[in-house]
Amino acid sequence: MRDENNLTEQLLCDSNAGRQHHPRQPSHDLPLTETEESLRLLQAILAHVSEGALLVQPSTGQILYTTLSLDRKFGYEPDELIGQHITVLNAPGTAKATFDRIVEGMEEKGAWQGEINNQKKDGSCFWTWIDVFTFEHSSYGPVWVSVRRDLTEERRTKELRKFVRKLKGDFNDLVETLPHGIQLTDASWTITFANSALHEMYECDAGELVGGSVLDFVPSDRRQEKIERLRTLVAQKPKPVPIFEQKVTRSGRVFDVRMDWGYRLDARGRVLGFASLITDVTASTRVEARCEPGDALHESSGNASGATQLARQAALHRLHEIARRLFSADVAVDSRFGTSDDLGPLLGHSEGDDLGLGKEPPQPRRHLESTPF
Repeated sequence: MRDENNLTEQLLCDSNAGRQHHPRQPSHDLPLTETEESLRLLQAILAHVSEGALLVQPSTGQILYTTLSLDRKFGYEPDELIGQHITVLNAPGTAKATFDRIVEGMEEKGAWQGEINNQKKDGSCFWTWIDVFTFEHSSYGPVWVSVRRDLTEERRTKELRKFVRKLKGDFNDLVETLPHGIQLTDASWTITFANSALHEMYECDAGELVGGSVLDFVPSDRRQEKIERLRTLVAQKPKPVPIFEQKVTRSGRVFDVRMDWGYRLDARGRVLGFASLITDVTASTRVEARCEPGDALHESSGNASGATQLARQAALHRLHEIARRLFSADVAVDSRFGTSDDLGPLLGHSEGDDLGLGKEPPQPRRHLESTPF
């Protein structure tokens, strides 16, 4: 039978003894009913706090007392652990060095804290953070009080963060090594992210594109048309489709691109901006423009265009797979990309779409269209 009232009374008195500013110290002058009420309150707290606690006899390792929360945590009935050796709670394979560190800490400092792998009654294991300190018990003499906090969720979160950091590194590496330009913009057409390939495509120094306008890279005779097109997209949100158009570099060189793009939306479906994957198709576009259908050169250019499409589709698949795993972890990607909601359109698809995996790629258009970017 547990000496619960005696233990609780001593714990209460011991804790109050250290409170220099406590208005009242426990004493025999207190009405019995108030002392009993304080003991009942502490008993209720010990029974319901998530951290489990137990008393151990240092000389024998015998468990002298456990709180109800510890019994529940380890799957035992009340009082079932009393009299058993403390090692019954340790997971198999716990190193002797762990016990030696605890004993050494208790002998030198009277306290120890750290992580311990535990075993429940059903054999399942879990990690806890334990704080051990010495308590002078009137009946048992010096005992060790061990308070244990379940680390299961903390360790799971830690492992998840480690996993996510690896995925984010893979995603960032992929974005920065793709031969395709990747671009994020806000609703006012300001570039908020551009990868290395896009900087090279526009003949800009690293980081130069961020903060600039997409209109800076549209031929001057088409800028007003682009502005009107952007306004229409924000207002009407037509379904994104791949677009072929011309861009101009910092040095003034005009080149042809294909843009797989999509919207960046807020929770209410309003357009926050755009995301796009940009491919330079200048060579294949100009070869096709000079050739007649059926010519060997035309067929060759068609094959090259098809190879470019396959490479683009493979890139989208790689981006999708990493992004899908990030989505399943319910975390944000690198802050440069914003939240995970920004990644769907980054792959060139609208919200709610199945990302187009397994579908035939759209056929290239033989004329240049107006585009929002």
